Amino acid sequence: MADGRAESILESILRVRLRAAGLSPQPQVELGRYRVDLMLDGWLVIEADGATHGSERQFAWDRERDSFFARSGIRVLRFTYRQIVDEWPQTLATILAVRSRERPGH
Repeated sequence: MADGRAESILESILRVRLRAAGLSPQPQVELGRYRVDLMLDGWLVIEADGATHGSERQFAWDRERDSFFARSGIRVLRFTYRQIVDEWPQTLATILAVRSRERPGH
């Protein structure tokens, strides 16, 4: 289940859990000048925001990316370590709800 494209253990945990739920996330997808952790269905980006996302610089970079994606019709969901590891049922429920309600063309 290893994938050398993952940039963090948290990202790997998220990918494995999504696959166990029957989803097919694509890791490290290039979108414009940005690369995302995981993408579902070509329109839903899922980011695993670990401890490095706490700096002011990283926060600003993430918001710049999110703005680009919003203009491009791409939805972004960001989850923390706690949400991915300790609160997985709720996190998965959020992903599934957004995926079913906001799917383009539905």
